[in-house]
Amino acid sequence: MDESSEQSPFEPTLLGALWRFRWLMLALVILGGVLGVVYAKAQSTRYQATASFVVQDPRTSALFDTAAGQQPARFVADQVAILESTVIAERAAQNAQASGMLLSAEDLLEYGKAVSNTDSDHIEIWFEAETPGTAVSGANAISRCTSST
Repeated sequence: MDESSEQSPFEPTLLGALWRFRWLMLALVILGGVLGVVYAKAQSTRYQATASFVVQDPRTSALFDTAAGQQPARFVADQVAILESTVIAERAAQNAQASGMLLSAEDLLEYGKAVSNTDSDHIEIWFEAETPGTAVSGANAISRCTSST
């Protein structure tokens, strides 16, 4: 029998190549795992706090007021835009300082976010920080400004 026509069952396949270089594959998998663990440990822990509430347009306080042609979604979107403004961030920084937390208006603008759903009058305020207490204080500081918006 001609040996040149015999072919190893592992030669032309991907599995055959993986089997031939199994130690290299094992080393690459271990190296990838170690690098993943090192990267995960190097990342700082971030906490996120959420404050939520429902807003209602004061111009449409009547239940069956058909004269008011205002869109409630527009009112909610306007409130979200106001909550993300620099004026509210400055007020919220003052609220945070009054409660003993040192948060600047820049921190509140960078790490705070107000979001809403177009189908409801529900607004959520998210604030992200390195400690849970700071995250809660940031969300509360912004949400305390809602009574004046």
